[in-house]
Amino acid sequence: MSKECVQYREEKKIQNIRKRKGCWSKKSRDGNTKAERWERFIGVAETGAELRQKCLPPLLKVGGYWGKEKVQYYGWGLLGEKFYKVLGTAAARVPSWEDASIKLNQLRWRRITIPDRRGRKSARLITQKDLEHLKLWTDKNQYMS
Repeated sequence: MSKECVQYREEKKIQNIRKRKGCWSKKSRDGNTKAERWERFIGVAETGAELRQKCLPPLLKVGGYWGKEKVQYYGWGLLGEKFYKVLGTAAARVPSWEDASIKLNQLRWRRITIPDRRGRKSARLITQKDLEHLKLWTDKNQYMS
């Protein structure tokens, strides 16, 4: 029985390899030709490049204030355009990373301990809502909402 299973798996592997070989040169199962697939790919790549051009200035601003390593550590280069804009504004309003980190940690603690109306918790270290609150918190006192 186990011998049959091994042969069956080997046959399946060979069939899968044969199916994948001609994928870009012939019509695929859904009827798209090679040119149509490349046009779709290029369209997605262009939109991604346009989005990155919009998001680069806020990230550079944050890197200038808080340091490039913070942008890389928190993975801020992978988030959306609105997040970038809020992040850039927050970094401009609280330019010292020491102050920003203390305030962000207090905001995170507040977010975790006070239950949200929707009852969901974020897995992300710093959320967009945290940054919006950080923008409003310009003095050295405790945050009061």
